[in-house]
Amino acid sequence: MKLDNKTIGQRYAKAFYELSLERQTLDTDFEELSVVMQLVKENPELGAVLTDPRLTDSEKKELLATISQPFSQNVQDFLSLVQDYKRFDKIEFIIAAFNDYYNAYYQKAVGKVTSVVALDDDQKEKLAKAYAKKFGLKTFEFENEIDPSLIGGVIVEAQGQVIDGSVQTKLKRVKQSLQN
Repeated sequence: MKLDNKTIGQRYAKAFYELSLERQTLDTDFEELSVVMQLVKENPELGAVLTDPRLTDSEKKELLATISQPFSQNVQDFLSLVQDYKRFDKIEFIIAAFNDYYNAYYQKAVGKVTSVVALDDDQKEKLAKAYAKKFGLKTFEFENEIDPSLIGGVIVEAQGQVIDGSVQTKLKRVKQSLQN
């Protein structure tokens, strides 16, 4: 049975998350994996290169050793394990799942808020506190994206949920109810 990317990511991430907790390196590992994620995003072909059957295992290990050299032994060993099991092309899914475990541990959500205009600091703070309180979290961090078509209100996307409080959506609902 072939596993999907999310399942693969969760399996590897959970194992590394539990190891990080046990070794008390969770914060350091999170920071280092964030750097790895940035590296992968800047070099999208990296996963394909490290899983390319045309390269020998020793060539792949040498390349990975060069890339992972600045990281702690814990992260180096983890990246090596991912490489040994030929899953480096799934590293983005693995790191994303690790981030989910990390955020759950700290009762934190990370998401996106779309609004008509940029939110000021006071609005951001109030929205973050309201979302955190509603979902029993300590913190909510978000990127603010602008979409003038919303007319007003906001759309909050976090934790696999979408809360659409935009005027545009409310008008669509009114229109639909009038048509029925």
